[in-house]
Formats: sequence, structure tokens, C-alpha cells
Amino acid sequence: MDCIKCNSSQVRVIDTRAKGTRRIYRRRVCMMCGFRWTTVELPVGDVRQAVDAVNGLEERRGKKHTAKR
Repeated sequence: MDCIKCNSSQVRVIDTRAKGTRRIYRRRVCMMCGFRWTTVELPVGDVRQAVDAVNGLEERRGKKHTAKR
């Protein structure tokens, strides 16, 4: 994974936590710029359900964008 701020590939995981049995939260830090962010890992089926839910909401609101799978 690359830093979302400076695009450096020197990123380290500083904390990992499981939320239930299906989500893993990882706290990451860039070794170049010091920026910190959190990532969430989900099973593929959960990601597809989330994308479908977002697409359904946008269709009901009349928006033209769709989330990508």
C-alpha cells in the first residue's frame, strides 16, 4: 500500500484490531511524511453488498454515478 498523501511506498502498520469476525481495522503511518490513516478490510461478499447498497441509494435519489466493483 502507498501513502495516500505523498504516494510513498514506505508505509508501516502500527495497530491492527478486529471488529467482530468480519472486519479488520489497520492503523498505518507513512515513514516519509508521517501521515496516518486507517484502512478497513472486509470479505469480498460484504464489499459487494455495500456497493450494491450505494448504487441503489443513488438510483433512488436520481444521481447518475455508480460505485465501481
